[in-house]
This record gives sequence, C-alpha cells and structure tokens, in this order.
Amino acid sequence: MKKRQFYGIKSTCSAKNKFMDISSRKKMLRSEIEKSFKLFSISISEKYEKSKQLCLRGEHLLPQSGVCAFYAAIDFEPDLSLLAEKALQLRLKILFPRICCKSMHFCTVSNLQQLKPGTFGILAPETPIHHQKIDVFFVPGLAFDASGGRLGRGGGYYDRFLSIFPQAFKVGVCFEQAILPKIPVDRHDITMDAILTESRIIFCSDTKNPSSSDV
Repeated sequence: MKKRQFYGIKSTCSAKNKFMDISSRKKMLRSEIEKSFKLFSISISEKYEKSKQLCLRGEHLLPQSGVCAFYAAIDFEPDLSLLAEKALQLRLKILFPRICCKSMHFCTVSNLQQLKPGTFGILAPETPIHHQKIDVFFVPGLAFDASGGRLGRGGGYYDRFLSIFPQAFKVGVCFEQAILPKIPVDRHDITMDAILTESRIIFCSDTKNPSSSDV
C-alpha cells in the first residue's frame, strides 16, 4: 500500500534531522508543514466537504452518554461543528476550550452560538469552567502518525490539559494529508487513542472505543 504524504513532506527521519534533539526536530517539522499549507491550501468548499465526511465518521466515536470536548477550528483544521451539533442532539454534554493567562480551560456549551472570538481570535465560550470527568477529547494538531503521535503548535496547552484526564479517550483530528509516517515524541507528549480523518478511523491503543457503534 502506498504511503500517504502530507502535502509533499515524505519523512520526518531524513539524514538532515536524525541527529537533532526532539524539540529541534519538531520545530523544523512545524516550519515545513506551515510552508506546505501556503503551497497546498484547500478551498473553503473542499474543507467543508471533507469536514462533513469527517464528522459523519466521527459519530462512531461519540459515547452513549457523558462529556465530549471539542475545539473551534482555525486555518487548516477540520471543522467539527456538525459533530458537536450531533452530540447535542444525543443529549451529551459538550465542552469547548478557552485560553486564559497562558492556561487552557474547557467550558460547558449548550449551543454553538455561545462561542465568541477570544484569544488569538479563536472562537471560545464565556460559560462556566467544567472541572469534572471528560469522556472523549477531540484534539486538533498540525500532523499525526498511525501510532497516535501528535505534532501540536508548540504551546503545550493540550499536553498539559490532557495529562489531568488520563482516562479520557483521546481522538486526534486531521485531514488525511496530515498523517505522517512518524511524529517525533518525547516522554511529556500525550499520544492519541485514535485518529479521525475524512477517510478512516485509526485506532492507536487498546483503550476501548467509548461508543457501542461498530466502525
């Protein structure tokens, strides 16, 4: 089977970076990916269609009851609005992140109209912070690999927050082009239990799928 490539980025283990430390390799990879976005950006209509397909597939990962954490998409990230709306229809509690004082908190949202422009212009809720159990996290990223490795934007917000909820089922969300052969990770990085794209769901751990649906 031919390996899928992220907008022309073939490998993360080239001779140029294999002797670099993990932090430097991540920084270089982020730079390569950002350059690729500028060269291979998708249209608004294509992003909508791919996001729609991804959300339909993502319904298989929604729990029968409980709490799901989403994100408000920016730039190239898949838009999960349709999946969040589906979760509300299923009477699940949904959360969205809010960044305050260099920390990320998740807040309860009863409808998506409660999201307003916040830090960095990202839509965020102004509702009360949720401190209890979270069952499923849908996590954005620049790129992922099939082992659950994630490349974030470098702020460490998600790694710090996810470490508080080790029992949550963590789903990395990206378009298919953002699946790389290998993401450099260190001991502080939180890996995903599954990766959701518009084409498939990749299960990366033995953690049980929170949904009773067959995938």
